Amino acid sequence: MNSKIKKLWLKALRSGKYEQGRGQLKTEEDKFCCLGILCDIHSKETKTEWDRAFDGYDEPTYLGHDDVLPQEVLDWAELDDDNPMVKDGNRKQHPLATFNDGDKYEEVNKRTFKQIANYIEKSL
Repeated sequence: MNSKIKKLWLKALRSGKYEQGRGQLKTEEDKFCCLGILCDIHSKETKTEWDRAFDGYDEPTYLGHDDVLPQEVLDWAELDDDNPMVKDGNRKQHPLATFNDGDKYEEVNKRTFKQIANYIEKSL
């Protein structure tokens, strides 16, 4: 991962400026997934606007995506996976969205943005 972008992402996750949402990059109420925060940084850095969802839904999308990182963000951040894997304390791999949302949208395995930042810092 690009080290400059990683620092921006970690700072944003730890800032307290973003409210954590689940199930999509960004909600209508401006709640974000950890991946959505990276998209928001990309949006600000490249002056790319968030869009309204497709297929009749009114939720925000970013570059046509609503739940994983778009290819443009992957290329910009120098990431290989649209839902990057990070290691937990037991060195088991988990997709970031699972730590953000919990398993099957339940509280199991759900982490705060600050906890997610720690996993990103160590794994990416």
